[in-house]
Amino acid sequence: MVKTMGDAFLVIFDSATDSLECAISIQKSIIVFNKKKEFPEFSLRIGIHMGEVVEENRDIYGDSVNIASRIEPLAEKGGICITQAVWEQVRNKVEVEYVRMKETRLKNVSDRFQIYRVILNDQSSNHGIIEDETKSRREYVRIAVLPLRDLSERNGFFADGLTDELIFALSRVKALRVIARTSVMKYKSENKSAREIGRELDVDYIVEGSIRKSQARILCQVQLVDTGTEESIWAQSYMREMKDIFETQAEIAGKVCSSLRSRIQAPSRVVITNLFKKTDNINAFTLYLKGRHYWNKRDERSIKKAMKFFEMSIMEDKNYAKAYSGLADCYAFIGNYMIADSKEAFMNAVKYARKAIELDPMLAEAHSSLGAVLGSYYMDFDEAEKEMKKAINLNPSYATAHHWYSTILLSLGRINEAMKELKVAYMLDPFSDIILTALALGHLYSGDVQNGIKYCQTVIRRNPKFLIAYNALGECYLQTGNIDKAMSQYSKALALNKNDSLTLAYLAHAHALRGNKEEAMRIVKELKDKVKEPELSSLLAVAYSGFSDVERVFDYIRNAHIGRTLIVEDLRYSPIYSSVRNDPRFSQLLQEILSARVVNY
Repeated sequence: MVKTMGDAFLVIFDSATDSLECAISIQKSIIVFNKKKEFPEFSLRIGIHMGEVVEENRDIYGDSVNIASRIEPLAEKGGICITQAVWEQVRNKVEVEYVRMKETRLKNVSDRFQIYRVILNDQSSNHGIIEDETKSRREYVRIAVLPLRDLSERNGFFADGLTDELIFALSRVKALRVIARTSVMKYKSENKSAREIGRELDVDYIVEGSIRKSQARILCQVQLVDTGTEESIWAQSYMREMKDIFETQAEIAGKVCSSLRSRIQAPSRVVITNLFKKTDNINAFTLYLKGRHYWNKRDERSIKKAMKFFEMSIMEDKNYAKAYSGLADCYAFIGNYMIADSKEAFMNAVKYARKAIELDPMLAEAHSSLGAVLGSYYMDFDEAEKEMKKAINLNPSYATAHHWYSTILLSLGRINEAMKELKVAYMLDPFSDIILTALALGHLYSGDVQNGIKYCQTVIRRNPKFLIAYNALGECYLQTGNIDKAMSQYSKALALNKNDSLTLAYLAHAHALRGNKEEAMRIVKELKDKVKEPELSSLLAVAYSGFSDVERVFDYIRNAHIGRTLIVEDLRYSPIYSSVRNDPRFSQLLQEILSARVVNY
């Protein structure tokens, strides 16, 4: 060992092989140590390079030392990265797998470097084989807009709003894929380096900055940072009148794109005009942002708060399309989860989505909202798919559109396409609880129940109050035949909301499967006492599918379909309906459901 440097240390070896074998031994020893759980877990990242060094006063320095220190952060936690020079020496000598990463430019190093990730896997039978990440080079540049820091306000809603609008503007550039605000907002309270954020979000660049308001003027400071090198590519300060702030965000987005023109094949000067109809009313804008904040939480109480903020936003500006779109999303949620009268909720969702489109035909959110309702309630899947494709074409980075499009594809039995959309949604919004839960169910429906369980558990770990994930995990355990674990998840969901009707139906189903018919019937009676038609038939279809009374379940399914409360993707794929799908009449019933649609909406 030559020296320690803070939480790092520098070591030299006589050969590249010795250095890699030592690194592998260290990482494997740490894995064993952490498994004992005697002390808090820890991890190391190791970077290895070979080359000449200068030795002086019992210290070494030079370009080789600098390069090794720069590639260490590129390794994953508990991982090892090596340069091309090292790989050429060890590839036929150390029995591990290597992944060729994309070439990268290291900070304070002029040349680009080819880096390899070392795969630690004792069970691997592909020793020495190279998996080439460069074969699947990105078709798009991935970028994240971090929450702008508000240096003059405590609540920060205005800064969040400007962040949201900047994301919105950049999302219009077809060559970019922009991470959704639900995933970037976590960095509002986290102090992480550009490289760490780039690794967590899998992005090439980040936009970061701050704003400061002073009476009617605002100072906005923004920079574009390469997450690989942590170098600032472009930075600028703007002093503007408050009334010009929306034009300023379009100007910033254009500057970002111009700075990246060599990578996104953009013209030398990119101008993002303010084509979308927005609002000049700062209050309406801020109220809309508050509404979206609560809508993203996806629980009954938060949705009702979101509705109030969207309604207040519309009162401030009756021509603000995004506020109407937000209100449509709230009503769609209420209808989908049977919180109130589904028919009235979905009719309101269509009304407000169409109002938003009338005000702004280019608003992707509104087309997505309309498409979701046309599919889930009216079952006009052809028109629903058209609206979803239109939304995605208008804003390819809108994760919610990809998510909702997947539910339409699942209803149509196109599960491979659905999984593709879910993966895109997850890529765009990796910290969205609802999207990761949907991806978990997608894996379950595809026959990959273990990944379904893993993703549900991930959601619950990071948000123990997210009820939907407990229900999804319950479905996964039903698929494995572990009814007791499924019941445990439904009980945890009811602890969050004892009145959640869908969870009660799931629990009744599980009790029936378990042979606890008396308890199952008690829950069924509770549902009958508290829920009215047409929502009741959908819930009873779930509950009675746990019994052996298939005839009754068929009747409830038909009634739920007539009442437009049937969740078709669940009928196709959920383990809840496995007994029904085994009946020879199921195919005909499904065809009847898919061929019937409400024409007038």
